Amino acid sequence: QAPRGPRLQEMAGRLIMITPKLTERVPSTDPKRIGEYDTRMTCDVVILDGGPCAYGGKPEGRPPTQHDKVAELPHRNRDMYISAVGIVSQCRVALEKRQKGEAGMVLGRLGYGEQKRSDYSAPWLLSIATDADKVLARAYLATVDPFGN
Repeated sequence: QAPRGPRLQEMAGRLIMITPKLTERVPSTDPKRIGEYDTRMTCDVVILDGGPCAYGGKPEGRPPTQHDKVAELPHRNRDMYISAVGIVSQCRVALEKRQKGEAGMVLGRLGYGEQKRSDYSAPWLLSIATDADKVLARAYLATVDPFGN
């Protein structure tokens, strides 16, 4: 499937705002967890800073392919699947708020948590937003309908 927008890898270090929409249970891809299920969250993700964001390739692939698309900011990636357990966990309360008709969103800078096991990658996590981050997010929200499609 062709990328519809930047992946988490391309958003690393950037301020992002996540609006969770729903969760799904999908079969685990971890062979050590047969019979267990991971949760995947569908979200709108807005990149708020860091300049134009290149995506569309896979520079870390074998063989590598260079990015061939650029997202101008702010960039809204609609209906993005997120299966990163740390981020899904951070977004659960916001999803509950949205299900009640409230404006549930999560704002933070995308980075990595602590790698606790050598056979697993460090988890993706959002840092706590600073006051300056909140000002930037409010300026963006003033230009859009957070409940709109």
